[in-house]
Amino acid sequence: MKKIARINKKLWAGAVALLLVAALTATALAAWPSFQNDTNNNGQIPTSPAAPISTPTVTTIALPTNNPRSDVYSGIDAETITNGNIAYTLYNSGDAPVTSTSGGARIYAIDLSSKNPLWSPAPAVELFDSNASSPVDYHADNVSQLSTPYYDTANNVIYAAKTYYSDIAPWGSLTEWVDSSGKPLPSTYTFNAGTNTIYYTVKPGIDIPADFWVPQVVTDISSDKAKISGNVVLTGASTTINFGPSTYYNSGNFVLYNNNGSIVPSGQYTIALSITTDMSVDISSVKFLVSGWAVYKLTNVTAATPAVTRIETGWGQANTPIKFDSSGRIYWGIYEGSRSYYQYDTAVGKLKVFTPGVGGRSDDFYGPGVVIATVGNADYAVFGGDRGNTYVRDVGNFDTRGTQFPLYGVGVGDRIRSSVTLDNSRGYAYFTSYNSANASGNLWQVLISDLASSQPASLKSTKLTNASTSTPVVSPTTDYIYVGTYRGFSEGTVEAYPYNNFIDTAKQQLYPQPGRTGLPVQSSVMVMSFGYPLTRDYVYFTTNASNGGGNAAALFQTSTQVSTTDLWSAGGTGANNYALQGFSWEDIGSTAYIVYGDDSNNLYIMQ
Repeated sequence: MKKIARINKKLWAGAVALLLVAALTATALAAWPSFQNDTNNNGQIPTSPAAPISTPTVTTIALPTNNPRSDVYSGIDAETITNGNIAYTLYNSGDAPVTSTSGGARIYAIDLSSKNPLWSPAPAVELFDSNASSPVDYHADNVSQLSTPYYDTANNVIYAAKTYYSDIAPWGSLTEWVDSSGKPLPSTYTFNAGTNTIYYTVKPGIDIPADFWVPQVVTDISSDKAKISGNVVLTGASTTINFGPSTYYNSGNFVLYNNNGSIVPSGQYTIALSITTDMSVDISSVKFLVSGWAVYKLTNVTAATPAVTRIETGWGQANTPIKFDSSGRIYWGIYEGSRSYYQYDTAVGKLKVFTPGVGGRSDDFYGPGVVIATVGNADYAVFGGDRGNTYVRDVGNFDTRGTQFPLYGVGVGDRIRSSVTLDNSRGYAYFTSYNSANASGNLWQVLISDLASSQPASLKSTKLTNASTSTPVVSPTTDYIYVGTYRGFSEGTVEAYPYNNFIDTAKQQLYPQPGRTGLPVQSSVMVMSFGYPLTRDYVYFTTNASNGGGNAAALFQTSTQVSTTDLWSAGGTGANNYALQGFSWEDIGSTAYIVYGDDSNNLYIMQ
């Protein structure tokens, strides 16, 4: 095993000089069009112009929002994409009703050089199509947006997905509810101290249009004095769903969640809503919310006002990035609701749907984007799921042909919420997994040539310090694969593992340095690599904590030793500095820009 050493000033000075020399000959990248840049998901950036290796100059852009910047749901949770000198950021712009400039799910476009917004009169355009029908389009009402868009640079088009909540209840008030004696309720009803139950019994009952994992019932009960708990029981023809106790307020309203983890199958249901309170509280409305998704096509994106058209919609949450292949097809996955993965041919408008298992209940997709891998003479779309399966689908027959392989050994019970990364030069694929029960995580390696096997012999893992949803990044010059880890919102690391010595004892830790405590790193990292005569990697990442920000660290490799150091921390100047996603990159002339956002709805442009 190579000796671990701290960085020294002499080595650091040499690194700066060599970086300047290398900058004269390297080739610059033209865009960062999707999550982790390209179809390989390998977040590598060029060395010229170089990203900041010392504390950067930071410009903070406050994106338009309807909500306080301390709101827990508002903010930027998707990676920024870039093309030319423009950065495009999907974010949650706050509560409805929306205005012409804020509220709902929006994309903000900014010129990185001038720091001026591109679009006008609204600098952030809402993902909403007023012409959509069957069904009509819905505004996103203060819903986190996790799906990184895709910029089709050949056609100057952006594809973006949003998640919204929809009220599928047929009632707008309490007038179709009854009390325990069967007496119809008035428009406002008082729950007295104790336990009271009201019932929705109108036949055939509320209609659930698809299988849902966590429906939620939202009341307008709002009291800062009462101690309240509640429960919901749904009764269908052959199914009874008991939500279990809820004690949660959201934006001042009492919300009841499906806490037992049971899927609510499609069908008609009557509802019993029970409230236990230590003092009288009033209720006048009940909403039954389910999550929906929609995918949009934005054209004229370099003009003052882009056109927004909805191309697909369904039930569930769009929580994976939109990825692409070389034939004009895009891909995204859905969490809850349909629990499916989708392929859409943008040239002909054809949709193909892959739903694992029977009735769509065998898996879920929260985070993992597609990677396109060539195995033999065939191209496959590869992605993981919450059941620990990796799916390998023929891109030409996405809905009907493919295979899958499970995790084994230490990975049994793990969820896969990272994307798969390809290292085509060495022939390996990488991804991470995590176990929510014990906050553990693993980094996995498999030969690309084995991906189409149902039991790949080359699949192996190494144990991470904590859980991980971070998509690995492979250095093109050193031996190392980089990944972030986290334990709740309290701590985390950035770790490096050699591809040819894939064991945890060979780990190098870039962040935090010895004697320090690191913040959670749920983002995928970005790497800038230099080769001979001084091989080194500069690694850029964000931290997902209330005091989070953007960070850089470095790893230096010689024939005899490896050194690591932290370089800088910047950004995170708002009231809510959680940064779930990582950096993106763009160059303009001789300047490199790196960009990330946080839950304060602040966009940080660093150079």
